[in-house]
Amino acid sequence: MITVTEHNATYIKIQCDDFGVEQELSEFFTFFAPGYRFMPSFKNKMWDGKIRLFNQRTKSIYKGLLPVVYKFAARGGYEIKLNGDLNLVINITKEEVISFMDGLQLTARGIPLEIREYQYEGVHGMLKSRRGIAVAATSAGKSAMIYTKLRYHLETEKSILLIVPTINLVNQMVSDFEDYSSINGWDTQAHVNKLFSGKERIFDKPITISTWQTLASMMKTDQKKYTELVECTDVLICDEAHQFKSTVVSKVVESFINTEFRMGTTGTLDGVHCLHPDTLIKVETGVKKISDIIVGDLVESFNEKTKIFELKPVNKVFKNINKCDELFEITLKTGEVILVTGNHEILTERGWVRADELLSVDNIMIDELTQTGKL
Repeated sequence: MITVTEHNATYIKIQCDDFGVEQELSEFFTFFAPGYRFMPSFKNKMWDGKIRLFNQRTKSIYKGLLPVVYKFAARGGYEIKLNGDLNLVINITKEEVISFMDGLQLTARGIPLEIREYQYEGVHGMLKSRRGIAVAATSAGKSAMIYTKLRYHLETEKSILLIVPTINLVNQMVSDFEDYSSINGWDTQAHVNKLFSGKERIFDKPITISTWQTLASMMKTDQKKYTELVECTDVLICDEAHQFKSTVVSKVVESFINTEFRMGTTGTLDGVHCLHPDTLIKVETGVKKISDIIVGDLVESFNEKTKIFELKPVNKVFKNINKCDELFEITLKTGEVILVTGNHEILTERGWVRADELLSVDNIMIDELTQTGKL
């Protein structure tokens, strides 16, 4: 039995009846930090290079990872008992989102903005989840989606903090909001505070836009004002979330222990699991480059329960790889070569293993055969 208890808006507590299950849970939520081999603390043998999301001492983990805890329990066949309000989903339909977004009458440079289908879907995802990361590519209208989320929460009198990486982005976001509001009459200046060095720290408006550097400084030098901001924040949004990696930023976000709505937005995510675009994938009609795969294609996948390969339909396609991604070359005894990012997991006889952690003695699953692979 796994018992999950709400601790606060940041953490949940997990108790396992069996210590072996707890150890398995800890390993499930443990991974190597990107580039750990080059970090001084690893080279000096002061750290093993691993990030552990589940704290076995306090029995705590981020509340936003609860859906992944469900997956862990389902994979192991473990029963889960929930204590407290652990519902991370809001009951809102896509039709309601479309109606609300159209009603905002968004504009760009004074011209009515044409809302795309993916934007409706993106905003729906952002509003129906109390936690999550919204990924929208450059020029996909990410700031318009953020604007819509803010306006929606204002309908229920929520106080909102939007964190961005730089002061320039604070000003840009305010300018974008004014642009979107040129027809609907929403007064951006009356609703939005800018918070950064040189600005007075007054939280008299429902929306505050700040940088994480400003908040980190406030946490150290102006605890009273920082606590005031933390206590009044109902919704926390971190834009360009892929840049929020440091321990300092983590401490800032973790400190909002009563903020139930948390959303990260970004144009890209680090650590995506990718295959080289030319990798051949088995489909119903033969083989196809993974870069040519589209939604609806039937691709061959391995069913871990039945231990057989099956044709399954593609539901979504993500094109995540970029020029700066380091690729690892896996050469099989057959001479076949597979190019993948280091964090792409490969199914081996000892379970799922990251590509950059494979050993020359590992046997990996290839079609109906098990082949020996070596890096």
